[in-house]
Amino acid sequence: MPDNISLNDLFKTGLKKDQFKAGVVAGKDNDNLSQVYSLFGDDIEGSADNIFAAMDTNNNGTLDEVEINELKNKFSDENNNDVSENDVTALAMESVMKKYGTTKPSQMYANAMSKAGDNRTSDYVPSLDNQIQACQDLITNRRISAKTKIDSYQNEIDKITQECADNKGINTSKYRQTTEQLKDLNAKAEDNSAKLEQKQRELENAKQEKVSLDKELKRLQEDPEKNKAEIEGVQFDLQTNAKTISGLTSEIDNLSATKTSLSSQIKSDSKNQKAYQEEIISGNAEAKTKIRDLKNKIKAEEKDRDTDIKNYQNEIDRLSKAREYAIAQMNKQAATASDNPVDADFNNTGKNCPDLNGVNYSSAKGQKLADYMRKHSIGFTGHCSRYVANGLAATGLGHERTASAHMMDTPLSKNSNFKEITVSSQAELKNLPAGCIIVYEAGAAGYNKTHGHIEVTLGNGTNCSDGITKNPRYAAGEKMHVFVPVA
Repeated sequence: MPDNISLNDLFKTGLKKDQFKAGVVAGKDNDNLSQVYSLFGDDIEGSADNIFAAMDTNNNGTLDEVEINELKNKFSDENNNDVSENDVTALAMESVMKKYGTTKPSQMYANAMSKAGDNRTSDYVPSLDNQIQACQDLITNRRISAKTKIDSYQNEIDKITQECADNKGINTSKYRQTTEQLKDLNAKAEDNSAKLEQKQRELENAKQEKVSLDKELKRLQEDPEKNKAEIEGVQFDLQTNAKTISGLTSEIDNLSATKTSLSSQIKSDSKNQKAYQEEIISGNAEAKTKIRDLKNKIKAEEKDRDTDIKNYQNEIDRLSKAREYAIAQMNKQAATASDNPVDADFNNTGKNCPDLNGVNYSSAKGQKLADYMRKHSIGFTGHCSRYVANGLAATGLGHERTASAHMMDTPLSKNSNFKEITVSSQAELKNLPAGCIIVYEAGAAGYNKTHGHIEVTLGNGTNCSDGITKNPRYAAGEKMHVFVPVA
């Protein structure tokens, strides 16, 4: 799909399922559906199936005019009849909400593991992360679209009021001033509410993270000598977590106080605005009717907005509970696991990787790190950076720890045990020997938009952090950093 083809070309009457899938898959490299790719990860054909199924309401395998119009009416407003990337993400989320066939975390996990076969190689938790992020993006975008629509209605009200004032020769300065103040206050209140909700979610996640860290520390302290490096890592993470919780609590208190203050100001100004407006339009029945209708539209849009946001938030809560349960199960299984089916290939010394030419690769360091990572993988939990940091510390190759995975490139670039190289292709990436560290920038290769990702090569075409990546993802340019252990 060329760069100049819009989303609307993928949503047209007469399009068959295979044509739609081909268009979506072909468009992957152009990022025209980046939110959808992030939502479904590498399973783009599966995501295309889900999206098409959500649109093809009569199940005849072809998009007809009624279905296309339903799609546009569902997501687009009266001023814009195009299909946007956000619309497609919303559509995809509807299918995701039904994807697992249950809302019980235990059953969701069981269903996902039955398909994965091995929790250590499952992308179940990253998939949940992507879906949670997509819901959060949809909440933000829904707020923006509602504000745009409400502002347009309010502008019509202001125009009608101004016309009435001009015809009656009434001074409208107080009305205008109050209206502008209200617009500013409402914008601030909306922004403040969004920040407050975000910080509350972050605080809840941080508290859950503390519970997880406390449990992990307790387990590791059963054998303090053996787990010394991991204990230090968890203690570091607990210190960081405590600072995060303290900071978020303070921010939430400030945002809550601001919300109360703004609500009081809005209530007072709304009362004044209504009084000024009643004075201006008194005696003009037609203007009163138009303004009443516009105000009803505003109320309806606010109600629809709040309903949509509540639905997305409920979905976030459901997915978060599923994520928490999955991580707990993975940790429990890791505590009793005696073997790992995925081995490092220590025979691969990088001779089959031209990108390593001139690099003094250390097989001893690489094998040691890869072996540790292989033995300690439990499944993808969202803590890839912690597991790689634990591996570096336990093997004596470094003490780098950062809040996000994508930040690890800076300290690793200063670590004398590693040398950064540029990998030229997907094939070269899979040919890397054991112990190379790959750092992905935030959002690169479909990984987390905030934290990115980090993992260690096992030398057999697979990589490992907290879980095992069977098909490593290649990201061109500066979006991916590769550090090779050197002698």
